Amino acid sequence: MFSKTLTLNCNGNAILNFQGDMQNNNSLGIWKTEKDTLIIFFDSLKNQTNKFKGEMKFVIKRNKLEYMPFPKSKYYELVEYAKRTKNDTLKIPSYRKLNKLTNQGLKNFQGKIGKQYFKKIEVINCE
Repeated sequence: MFSKTLTLNCNGNAILNFQGDMQNNNSLGIWKTEKDTLIIFFDSLKNQTNKFKGEMKFVIKRNKLEYMPFPKSKYYELVEYAKRTKNDTLKIPSYRKLNKLTNQGLKNFQGKIGKQYFKKIEVINCE
């Protein structure tokens, strides 16, 4: 069983806890919001035990944090690269299908795939 827990503190610190297969890792970072986007930056130089590195972006939708969709500009770059290399065996799916594939996790015990997101469970007012 794998699980992730995200804790956002009032002072701007973020803790992303990953548990699974004899692992328990706390990745420390800092967070900020821009409009409807939550951005978390994990500094791997400061905290070398972080499992997650770099930047993670989430879209804030009601009580959920959903992973950012695959950018259309990157999709078009990928398509152009595939055309330029003239690789006949490389087949790139449609943007809609690629975006769906990048936002899904693994199959559960029933064989179903669902969208991955973080659900808000507690609200704390920062002052």
